[in-house]
Parts: sequence; C-alpha cells; structure tokens
Amino acid sequence: MPGFLPQQVADIRKEIAQYYTAVRRCDEAVGEILRACREAGFEEDTIVIFLSDNGISVPFAKTNCYENSTKTPLIVRWPGRVKPGSVDREHFVSGIDLMPTIIDALGLDPVKGVDGRSFVPVLEGGKQPGRDKVFTFITSTAGRNHFPMRSVRNAAYSYIFNAWSDGKTEFRNEPMSGLTWKAMVAAGAKDPRIAARCEFYLHRVPEEFYDLRSDPCELTNLISDPKHRGEIDKLRREMLEMMTSTNDPLLEAFRKRIGA
Repeated sequence: MPGFLPQQVADIRKEIAQYYTAVRRCDEAVGEILRACREAGFEEDTIVIFLSDNGISVPFAKTNCYENSTKTPLIVRWPGRVKPGSVDREHFVSGIDLMPTIIDALGLDPVKGVDGRSFVPVLEGGKQPGRDKVFTFITSTAGRNHFPMRSVRNAAYSYIFNAWSDGKTEFRNEPMSGLTWKAMVAAGAKDPRIAARCEFYLHRVPEEFYDLRSDPCELTNLISDPKHRGEIDKLRREMLEMMTSTNDPLLEAFRKRIGA
C-alpha cells in the first residue's frame, strides 16, 4: 500500500490491487513489444524508452505536485551505451529533457531555445551538473478546472505553491471519482485523522514544505516550522528565479505571497 493513503480501508486496498493488476498487464505488453523488436532483428540498434505521464490515479497523486504525483518510471534500454540493470538515484531529470536526449542519442543537431537538455551523460553512467533539483507545474486538470500549482524539489525537501488555495475553493480532479476518495470520505466519519486528510486535500494551504528524508510520503506540512526556515527560503528563491525566467503568469501572485 502506498504510504500516503490510509492503510486499512477495504475499498482503498481494492483499488490499489486493481492498479497492480494494470501494472502487470503493462509489463506483459512491454514484453511483447520487446519480443517483436528482437524477432524483427532490431534489438541491438533500437533505443527503448519506457515512462509514465503521472502518478497513480488516486488522491494525493495524479494531477498534483506531490512526490507521488510526478515521480514516474523512466527506463531506458540502449544496447552498448546503458549498462543493463543500472540505476541512477542521484540526478533529477524532467519530461522536458526527453526530446533533447533523444536528439542527442541519435547524433542530430540540438534544437535551440528549449528549456530541457540532454541527459545522455547520465544514461552512460556519468555525472552531470545542474541536476540537483526539478520543477513541476500544473495549471488545469483534464476537466479544465483551474487549480494552478508550482513545485520545486531536491533530494531532501519539496516546496509547493498552491496559487488556487484560498480556504474556500474546493479541489476537484478525476482521481476523486474512484474507490479511494469515496472510501476516505466514508472512513473519515469515524476516524478524525482520515477526516483531516480529506479536508486538507479539498482546500490545501497556499504553501507546503516537506522533509523528504523523514517524510517521503509528504504527510506533515512543515511550512511554519522555524527550524526549516533556511531551506524554505532557499526553495522559494529558486522558485522565484524559475517563474521569473519563464514569465510565469503566477509570478506576481507568488511575489505577493512570499513578500518579494
């Protein structure tokens, strides 16, 4: 069971089991693709990239800026260049890096003016500077509901700016139509901890900050903890730099929020 969800609620466990069944089907489908590639004689000169677009479709995951919303699988099979079975746990890469990486791997001229950059050096087992953090942005849900969020995270901490949170607006997204959200609401009638979790999900707060080393599931918001003021201010500055460089439409709202 994912640690960011209540653990002993039957319908939540049921939906997670359904998800793992889907994962198994996906694994079988990938296996068939690799088999077809091998039988066609393309195995040794084909780069295979497997990735997902977002986290599991349950509350506190998909369509948010949490760790479990945006940390997705990224598996690359590149004969002769990527060591089989190797895992990189140090560098942060983003979806915007994928296109420059593929172009680099194919030996083509890089595209100018894009935000992403090739992570071929990382794939080959090397080091690459400037990959100590990642930014994630969401503006609207698939249902075209406007819930703008911005996040910056590194190996130790995550910071989230919820521009939509005003204490009254209720968050809504597609994962709330499944078994898990309904089960959380029902369980909250008897368990005040789950009720508080549901309330937080619906309204949030303008800023969130988590210590990923002790709280990888982002359960305890430390934005008001004076012990972390230095790290909070550091991530705020990095977010301000990013939003300024991209002329983010939320820039002025963010400046006002942090007093910059």
